[in-house]
Amino acid sequence: MLTKKKDRSLTIEVDSGQMKFTEQGYENTVNTFAIADNVAKHAFTAAFKRELPRSHQVYVGEK
Repeated sequence: MLTKKKDRSLTIEVDSGQMKFTEQGYENTVNTFAIADNVAKHAFTAAFKRELPRSHQVYVGEK
């Protein structure tokens, strides 16, 4: 997901039971979580609020 200005982004990659969140913008971090773990949902929600706090328009792409 990218903001309209495309200066911040959140990337989610899923493979073999793991989710990898990559934040670029306010914080530049990479976090990996197990899919079955509820921590991943809370981490994604927190990252979304941190990186895209007032964004009304976001770009969503799929590879």
